[in-house]
Amino acid sequence: MSDASSQAPPHLHIWQQNLNCSGITQHSLLHGPHSKQWDIYALQEPHVRPNKCTISSPKFYTVYPSTRFSDPD
Repeated sequence: MSDASSQAPPHLHIWQQNLNCSGITQHSLLHGPHSKQWDIYALQEPHVRPNKCTISSPKFYTVYPSTRFSDPD
């Protein structure tokens, strides 16, 4: 048996939080000292700027729902 089959799979660390549209909370979360501990941030009610974009960090990829521009709610 090879060593690769006996090794435990890597763990995925996910942080989920409702931000209540707070830009300060979102910025602190994404740029704070604990941001390196998480692989995925699942943010509910993120702060959205007038151009319908949100705050992010170069360390993360932002993924939006496909209906972001066609459904305002």
